[in-house]
Amino acid sequence: MNVRVHHARGAVPVALDPAIPCVTEILDENRLLEELARAFPERSFSEPTAVVDVSYTPRRALATAFEVTEHGRPTIIGIHAHPAFAGVPDDWPTRSAADVRTLSGWGALAWEFPADPGLPALARLVDTTAMSGVMRWLIGTTTDVITCTPLRYIAGRRAVVHITSAGHETVARHTSDASTHAEHELLMRLFADPERAFRMPEPLGYDERLQARFEVMVDGRRADELPVIGRSLPMVALCSEIAALHRRPVDDGADTPRLGRGAILGQVMRVVQRRLSLAVPGLTRGLDGIVDGLRNTVGDLPAPHSMNLHGDLHGGNVLVDDAGPLLVGLETPVIGDPATDLALLGTSLYLAALQRGDSVRSVADFIEELPAAYSSVSGTPVDGRAFTWHVAASLIGWQADAALRVLAPHTDELVTVLAATASAVLRDGVHSGTLTAFVD
Repeated sequence: MNVRVHHARGAVPVALDPAIPCVTEILDENRLLEELARAFPERSFSEPTAVVDVSYTPRRALATAFEVTEHGRPTIIGIHAHPAFAGVPDDWPTRSAADVRTLSGWGALAWEFPADPGLPALARLVDTTAMSGVMRWLIGTTTDVITCTPLRYIAGRRAVVHITSAGHETVARHTSDASTHAEHELLMRLFADPERAFRMPEPLGYDERLQARFEVMVDGRRADELPVIGRSLPMVALCSEIAALHRRPVDDGADTPRLGRGAILGQVMRVVQRRLSLAVPGLTRGLDGIVDGLRNTVGDLPAPHSMNLHGDLHGGNVLVDDAGPLLVGLETPVIGDPATDLALLGTSLYLAALQRGDSVRSVADFIEELPAAYSSVSGTPVDGRAFTWHVAASLIGWQADAALRVLAPHTDELVTVLAATASAVLRDGVHSGTLTAFVD
């Protein structure tokens, strides 16, 4: 899940991770510069520094990228920590192509962007000359690429690049595995479907050598970055787009994964046991109580609908442009109940408001009204008890996990609020009172 945060500098308020001990210091600017000075003795990195991206999984891996300054010139440093830090992970495609340094005090590896050992084509993706040739092949443009700007960069794992040329704006997505090819094929089929009644970016092509897929850049704002989250989002128009996606016939012969309530409960249990309880141990008893509540009530819910879902419908995967909302990030579909998508969207906006320090009142109203708005445009009723269950599950299994994964400021406080809210929702249902009780 793509979560935008403005990181606070200093110690990270999570428990010490014996497998990734640097996690509590990774955002400390002074410690960062100390480690870089030892690893790059020939360089002169200095303040100011800025966090580009963070992805943390307790006891497994921490991938970060920082913008640092050298003689007034900014540069990006990728850092990757994992338990076997003495070498580059075995699953990276080119383990010796980059100048990889060891941050001995952190048990981590570092390199200068874009020479990333896990993303061998990244250097070409941010090279305007190389991309000019790719764009001529891809879209037939006769003009050169002007800029190649990284939008997201998870060190060693994935990158998203914004490519501009005269009259064209394109997004390139590159990962350390082969998933981009299958994603492109899926999106091409979806875009070309004559029955498609929802808006989505146009997929342009896949380059096997670059292991990257390309799509048209949408000039829109993320739903979780609108001025007043919830109130600024056109609910009926958005529900119409979501319902149009859900109405696509389910192909029982396809290999689309199913995300039923059992799988969702399993996700919540994994997040609690393997991540949240390790990072915020003081919440273990309360989190276990939420898991028990979800487990004890799931059997009382009505039978779920079986529909084509987005699968990752968070606020960053809904854009709003002059024509209204449109859906992006459609490459990981699942089959399940529409309450799954609706709860995921609503709770992601809730987390975004918490992180921005905004009042969550408008988001709480949005979540409360979402099932009725969806039912009115789709004709598919959303059971209130089922929606309540999915909202509680999403608050812990997805949003608390997302806050931890990006090491959001005040991570422990965020997880505490999300857990308290999930418990209240399970007990009292989804309405503004339960969603605002611990923050407003």
